[in-house]
Amino acid sequence: MPTVWSSASTAVGATSTRRTRRPSDVAVTAKKRVEAEGQGGIGRFLREVFDELRKVVWPTWGELYRYTLVVIFTVIVLGIFIGGTDYLVGEAARRVIYNGVAH
Repeated sequence: MPTVWSSASTAVGATSTRRTRRPSDVAVTAKKRVEAEGQGGIGRFLREVFDELRKVVWPTWGELYRYTLVVIFTVIVLGIFIGGTDYLVGEAARRVIYNGVAH
């Protein structure tokens, strides 16, 4: 019995399986394209980025305006909430810390 890892089968009488059919045309075409283009590079990456950006459904000006107003309103409301909470917690902490201390 081998003491190191091996990719060979340890079953008695085991043989390797022969390929039963040829690779699909799609796989062969994709492999040839990748081999022809090499590993790609920055040019290929940028080309694919712009191809994807062409597929994006961009908002209309009206939608953009509404979404912007929603974001601004949400930021203002959350800012007031966080500021108010900070003030109240700070005041409560001051009262607990300085309770009974003469000024």
